[in-house]
Amino acid sequence: MALPWTRIVWIVTSDRRPRLADVFPGLVSDIVQALSVEGAAESFTTTFKNLLFYGRCPSCGPRCLLTAPLGTPSPAMTVVEREGEPIALLSLDVDPAGKTIVTITHVEVVDGRHLGGRPDVRDRRVDDRGASGTDRPTAKA
Repeated sequence: MALPWTRIVWIVTSDRRPRLADVFPGLVSDIVQALSVEGAAESFTTTFKNLLFYGRCPSCGPRCLLTAPLGTPSPAMTVVEREGEPIALLSLDVDPAGKTIVTITHVEVVDGRHLGGRPDVRDRRVDDRGASGTDRPTAKA
């Protein structure tokens, strides 16, 4: 029996941030699929699916999605491709030896897709100290 309404469930952490996958489900699905084709470890794709969304980067522009607090070091980067075409750049914080990924700090979308996000999830912008800024809608109502 079909219900006359849709229930939206998203995981929120103790600091009240949604997962990136809840805000941009198509993007995350495409990146996880591309990572799987490229042979990324299952633990990496699972981590990617559970990244938190910290808002859009105020200095890089609307195509840069923060997945760690603003200012988190990101000395490494990797390109995610689908059929030989780049879809995203993942900025990575790595250990001092550069052998282990600590976290994915942000995702820069480079394939030209629309990033309006889901209208029921608010985009929490951050200031240069990493503190929460003004809540702004990600899409026009």
